[in-house]
Amino acid sequence: MIEQERHVLVIFPHPDDEAFGVSGTIASYIKQGTPLTYACLTLGEMGRNLGKPPFATRETLPDIRRKELKKAAEAMGIEDLRMMGLRDKTLEFEDDTQMKQMVRDLIDELEPSLVISFYPGFAVHPDHEATARAVVRALREMEPDERPKFHAIAFANDTEEKLG
Repeated sequence: MIEQERHVLVIFPHPDDEAFGVSGTIASYIKQGTPLTYACLTLGEMGRNLGKPPFATRETLPDIRRKELKKAAEAMGIEDLRMMGLRDKTLEFEDDTQMKQMVRDLIDELEPSLVISFYPGFAVHPDHEATARAVVRALREMEPDERPKFHAIAFANDTEEKLG
């Protein structure tokens, strides 16, 4: 049994980030009746795998990814799915202050007791790193007694070098 939370806010940049990292955790919180919001920052529309043979084009991929995200959310029981409308593969170029404020606005609205996202420096992809920075900065600016817990996914291709 996982700890009861007031509200869980999950923030990832791409459709499928939630699936490979925390889908079981998401489903567990929802099953125990915890309100959960998933804020997906982009549609992952710049993904390179268009299939062999191709099942998508650059023009059709955003709609396919949107449908996949909705189906994945439905399978996990997510009722509050927020598609934040940012552009895939550009988050590292977004204004850090605006990214942080977007996260802070979600926190202020939802008042989560737990935020789940990526861990800065151990997220591999530039969009993952930009998301992690925004989440950590938003949390750091909060008073410690008002700050939700932060559970972070950390992974890297060169872990031994980073930890060594």
